[in-house]
Amino acid sequence: MKLLVTGGSGLLGTNLLTVVNKDHQTYASYLRQPPPQSAAAWIELDIRDSRAVRLLLRKLSPDLVVHAAALADIDYCEKHPAAAEAVNHLGTCNVAAAAAEIGAKLIYISTDYVFDGLAGDYREDATPVPVNVYGATKLNGEAAVQRLSSNWNIVRTTFFGWSEAHPHSYFPRLLARLRNGESVVAAPDAYFSPLPVRALSRAILELGKAGPTGIYHLGSPERCSRYEFAVKTAAAFDLSPGLIRPVPFAALPGAVPRPRDTSLNSSRARSLLVSELPRIDAGLKLTRRLIETKDNCVQG
Repeated sequence: MKLLVTGGSGLLGTNLLTVVNKDHQTYASYLRQPPPQSAAAWIELDIRDSRAVRLLLRKLSPDLVVHAAALADIDYCEKHPAAAEAVNHLGTCNVAAAAAEIGAKLIYISTDYVFDGLAGDYREDATPVPVNVYGATKLNGEAAVQRLSSNWNIVRTTFFGWSEAHPHSYFPRLLARLRNGESVVAAPDAYFSPLPVRALSRAILELGKAGPTGIYHLGSPERCSRYEFAVKTAAAFDLSPGLIRPVPFAALPGAVPRPRDTSLNSSRARSLLVSELPRIDAGLKLTRRLIETKDNCVQG
C-alpha cells in the first residue's frame, strides 16, 4: 500500500508514521514544522493551494490518504476565523477532491468538538452542533469529505501524548506543571474520552485498510472528567495529585466557548477493530512506557 499522511509532523502524524507497516511506501507532508526523522519521504505542502495538492496526489498516486493537517489551536481559530476556514474547510476540500480524482481512499481526522457538549456519550448519528469556530470549521471539513469523495472515513476523536516537538499541547503542559510542582486546575464536571495517540494511530490505519465508508468515533471506552484525567496522570507518573485543584467548568477562565461533555461512544468502531481502544489508566501506562523508552521520534 502507498500511504500519504498530511500534517505528518504533528503529534498524530508522527505517531501514525511509527506504526505504518514497513512494507508500505509512505509519504508525509508538512507546512512549517520541521519534520522529525522517520522512514517516510517528506514533502512540503500547503493544503490551501488546490493546484499544489492536486499535482502532488497525481504524482504520488497513494492508495490511502490520512488527512491529519489542521489548524487546531482553539483560541487562535476563534480570533482568526478566516484562517481556520481556509485550512480546516477549504484545505480539506482540496485534499478530498484530489484524492477522489485519483481514486484514493481518504480518512479525515475530525474532532469531538463538533458537538455542543450538552449530552455526552455521542454516537456517530448524533447531530453535531459546534459551539466555537474550530468545531464549526472541522464540521465543514466533514461535509466537504462527504460531498467530494466516495471512499472515505471520518474519524472523530480526542487524544493525548507527549512530544518534545509539541510542548504546548494539553498533555505535555499538564505533565510539565505536575513535574515542576505547580498547581493545576481542572473541571470535575467536564468530560471527554481521550485515547493515547499511539493506540489511535493503529486504529486509524486499521480502519483505512478495512473500515467501510462512514463516520467513526475513536475514543476511550471510559468517560472521564478533566479533573479525574489530571489525577490519573499524576498517579501514572508518580507525581502528586494534591497539586490538582477541582474547579467547576463554568468557573474556568477562557473567552472561547467550549463544550462541557464531548465523551464519545466508540462501540461501532470497536466492533470492527482488532486494535484495542484502551481505558484511561492503560493509555497512561502506555504513554509513560513510550516516553521512558523513547520509542519513536515523538515519544508519545
